[in-house]
Amino acid sequence: MESGNYVGRLNEYAHKKRFILDYRESPPNGPDHCKTFTQRVVLNGIVYPEGVGKTKKEARKDAAKNALSDLSEGTNQHAVKKKTSTPSRFTSDFDPIEYLGIGGYGSVYKARRKLEEKYYAVKIVRSDKKAFREVGTLSDLLHHNVIRYFNCWIEDTRYEDGISAGSSAGGYSDAQSTDDPSVKFLYIQMELCKTKTLKEWINEKNTQSPQDTKRRQESLTIAQQIVSGVEYIHSKGHIHRDLKPDNILFGLDDKEVKIGDFGLVTRDDDALMDRTENRGTRSYMAPEQVGKTYDRKVDIFALGLIYLELLWKVSSGHERGEVLQNARKQILPTDFSRAYQEENLIIKKMLHEKPEVRPKASDLKAQLDKFTQRVVLNGKVYPDGVGKTKKEAKQDAAKNALRDLSEGAHQTAVENYNPTSAQQKQEPNQNDSDICNKTRSLSVNSQDQNFIGLVDHYCQKKNHRHTFIEERRWGPDHEPQLIIEDKEYPVAEGRTSKEAKQNAAKLAWFALQEQSDWDSKHPVKDKIIGNTENQTSTLSRFTDEFDVTECLGKGAYGCVYAARDKRLKQDFAVKIVRSNEKALREVGTLSKLLHCNIVRYYTFWMEDSRYQGHITAGNSAGSFSSSQSIEDPSAKYLYIQMELCKTKTLKKWINEKNAQSLQDSKRRQESVAIAQQIVSGVEYIHSMGHIHRDLKITGKTYDRKVDIFALGLIYFELLWKLSTGHERGV
Repeated sequence: MESGNYVGRLNEYAHKKRFILDYRESPPNGPDHCKTFTQRVVLNGIVYPEGVGKTKKEARKDAAKNALSDLSEGTNQHAVKKKTSTPSRFTSDFDPIEYLGIGGYGSVYKARRKLEEKYYAVKIVRSDKKAFREVGTLSDLLHHNVIRYFNCWIEDTRYEDGISAGSSAGGYSDAQSTDDPSVKFLYIQMELCKTKTLKEWINEKNTQSPQDTKRRQESLTIAQQIVSGVEYIHSKGHIHRDLKPDNILFGLDDKEVKIGDFGLVTRDDDALMDRTENRGTRSYMAPEQVGKTYDRKVDIFALGLIYLELLWKVSSGHERGEVLQNARKQILPTDFSRAYQEENLIIKKMLHEKPEVRPKASDLKAQLDKFTQRVVLNGKVYPDGVGKTKKEAKQDAAKNALRDLSEGAHQTAVENYNPTSAQQKQEPNQNDSDICNKTRSLSVNSQDQNFIGLVDHYCQKKNHRHTFIEERRWGPDHEPQLIIEDKEYPVAEGRTSKEAKQNAAKLAWFALQEQSDWDSKHPVKDKIIGNTENQTSTLSRFTDEFDVTECLGKGAYGCVYAARDKRLKQDFAVKIVRSNEKALREVGTLSKLLHCNIVRYYTFWMEDSRYQGHITAGNSAGSFSSSQSIEDPSAKYLYIQMELCKTKTLKKWINEKNAQSLQDSKRRQESVAIAQQIVSGVEYIHSMGHIHRDLKITGKTYDRKVDIFALGLIYFELLWKLSTGHERGV
């Protein structure tokens, strides 16, 4: 075999084939003055002969040489793509759109789930304890600044990227061709973020000359979000252990940052514990992390280095290395200490050698929040103001608001309620077609559509008249209402008359879909339901992946079961309903909501039959009722996997309080706490452009205020003791 740069040639081969390349290093042998180093190449899960050398570099070169030798001799024909003998859930349920990245962790693809036409990131890794630890952690976390987890599954093969312009066919690498026939691959469905990392953001800022005047303010906003995410991770009993700019991504809206890569996460019991040494990226590792005894404060150390990088411009990689190396000893650049006096003090404390001196994430969050104020004028939120004190921050916030007002920029300020605001968060290149064929368009938060045109077309077809009644109410918003044949539809808002009319048409369009005769007049349901997922399968995904433990409730809406995921060993609620527009709309809405006071949605799927639970002690087999036995042979069932909550409802809580002989002295305090959480959830729903609708009272017209009316009744019931149902009704 010809000599040369074996490591470079192997890298080129792996890149060309899009294989995952890694090197495994064994502990060195021999005395200190004469050590022998050993490394092995692991290419796409296959381990190649070891390489030996007097240095790590020599050992790696020898390992690469051995791997290339095997490949040239055809010893391991693993590169041949082999079609999987069983259907792949990934290509059956998803359209792979774009290859996003590769590394030792696995491959990540942007993929569109066919059933709801929504985009996700799907990460493919070898199924092992580390991968399941990451999934277990992600499934436990729900925070705006943490990558959101939806679902996972195992396949025998790994999807190989064959994506090119106009093609997403790809292929498969058979796991059975590896040395270990038991190798399987874990597919993790997650929130789709931009491919831009915080490291790239920092590099962009470092190329700007002179220093970007907004960098301080933007860095503070980013740091606050990262700290908020870390505080939440710690509150759930986890330590990230590998925080670095490479592991922090930007959301699709370019405003939120998301902490990712939980492969090294570990549990924290608030005490120092023996853990695996040298876990993490060395340049961001806390001093104690090199050993085995450390706690959550290792994340604070890494945050200190990240915050410094956010704020301070460096001209080269060499300068960056020097700055970070000195910072690890609490030596920050002299000019930085002068220009950023407050930040200098905070960062030094975060980088203290003694973990107990470093602040908790919650304390750090409070410190950073002191530097930020913002003006809210007439319901409009204006740009943040930043300062060394609250007074300075308030002054800066006022200045920013006045500047925007003088420029007329208040038209673009963030609104507390804007039905179209969430549209900007959607993938801009999604293929917009008939709204009836898109599940994502079944919520009031869909992508831009010409709803006025849709309603016009509908009315022409039905020979209906329609008009807009425009009302100029208090404040800057227009609030028109659409009327079709004397039937009034919900009021909508907008920053301009045109936008408000579009939103009114949107609400009317959805209301039209809810009419009882909608399905017969608009036969789109079969298009939506007749998708690839579980279309002809006789096996139930529900019983294959879950152990049903309890029936939580039955009714006209369907059934809800408590079920334990066999792989993750975690409990979920699975709601089973007849698949129709209303059910799909519920899923479409739930998938977009992310709030601690709203039941968390994970995923959903279709099946031809409905699970009929006959659960007894030690038996969760149940049975299935085929949809083919009912009048409509095309009927299918929707299985919605959600967060498992206690079966106790707020109604039961109120009834318990009412049953107590004396007015509970703590009732007022507890009621306020409950009401605050409900209001917080409703506020978030409204901010995303939704109305709960199940809370509304009967009436001809309604808007988001119907939810407030219902909240008023609920708050009264929380506070006031009622002795009988009759008294409650009166």
